[in-house]
Amino acid sequence: AFADLLVEIATKSAFQEADFQRLRDRAVSSIENDLRYASGEDTGKAALMERVYRGTRYAHPELGTVESLKRLTLDDVRRFARTHFTRERCVLGMGGSFTQPLVARVSGALAAGLPTANHERTPAPQPAPLVGRPVVLIDNPSAIGSSISMGVPISARRGTREFVALWIANSWLGEHRNSGSHLYQVIREERGINYGNYSY
Repeated sequence: AFADLLVEIATKSAFQEADFQRLRDRAVSSIENDLRYASGEDTGKAALMERVYRGTRYAHPELGTVESLKRLTLDDVRRFARTHFTRERCVLGMGGSFTQPLVARVSGALAAGLPTANHERTPAPQPAPLVGRPVVLIDNPSAIGSSISMGVPISARRGTREFVALWIANSWLGEHRNSGSHLYQVIREERGINYGNYSY
């Protein structure tokens, strides 16, 4: 029964106006209230991304911008689904106890129910080189703490040896909320300088 529901959700999405309005309003509120006022850490990371990727499609929060969300329509969402959630891009993954007939049934139903489209690979963004050490300061008198985010664009791509090496280094330095990591131990536990330190 669950497999049938999964296929129905993937191939026959309702796209109800009430659901669209609710989700869009929640995304706008998240940016206007949570991002701007309630989470200095996330605000700092968003400002970093905007500065590093300025002029590219990555230079905004993952949710989008307030302006773009308010312009978004349900027809835009339906059009995006038709052209992006397609047979060519569908990857089925199953784990746990399942049978091969179930895999065949679900994959067949997805292939039959999803639209087809020609996809061109989107070129990778080309951020402008950083000159000097640019600094972005965000003044928020109501903040109860301060966050510092640092970063630089690099050319490493997924699938390369460099990416794998950086992934390991990132894990050693300290992924989010990893209290056993190097940065966390050296800066917080040993020196008590701040609350947390993470690598992304």
